[in-house]
Amino acid sequence: MSQSDYNGFAFRVWDNKKKRWSHRNHFIDQRGDLFVQSAFHGLGFLDRKRCIPVFYIEQEDLNDKKVFEGDILQFPDDEFGLGLRHVAKMGVTYEPGFTIIGNIYETPELI
Repeated sequence: MSQSDYNGFAFRVWDNKKKRWSHRNHFIDQRGDLFVQSAFHGLGFLDRKRCIPVFYIEQEDLNDKKVFEGDILQFPDDEFGLGLRHVAKMGVTYEPGFTIIGNIYETPELI
């Protein structure tokens, strides 16, 4: 899965029509519009209903894997043996000790 950069923020793009991560070179302009760069077609506008930018939240899991919005985080078992799950959101800082077990796009059944 490729990652792009917008004003210092790493992001990846989910293609809602193809149901997979896009591996193309993406850009977001100052207005927040999403574009793709192609060697054959130049710069093209992308519909936000089809292509969803998902931003890196500036944290990593126990395996040093970058956490993006929509990642499903698994926290260790508590004293009752319950491991909590949470969907990652921008602006929230998570206590260390979690792992990424999926995301809301590829594995929504884990929520």
